[in-house]
Amino acid sequence: MATLSGIKTDEYNNLFAKNVDEIEAERENEALSENKLEYKEYKVELNINQNHDTHLEIHARASETKAKEAHIQAHYKAKLLQRDNMAVQQMKLQQDAMAN
Repeated sequence: MATLSGIKTDEYNNLFAKNVDEIEAERENEALSENKLEYKEYKVELNINQNHDTHLEIHARASETKAKEAHIQAHYKAKLLQRDNMAVQQMKLQQDAMAN
């Protein structure tokens, strides 16, 4: 992409810097590709506040392992929890609005 536009690779990378979730997911892929949940001093841990769509997109690039499959399933479950939590919050807001 950068070559086609005449932009040097390092200039392109500066324009489109990776966000925290992209960096984290790429690091996790190192462990997941080796079928591990720990890599060097880094643990592959799920956080409910992560951007799960970004993680899922990047984890799709990791080698197929049981660790990868389990971690991907955890991201899907976290997405469901986020959705359900938002629904509960919306209901509470509606109830509070009706009470006032």
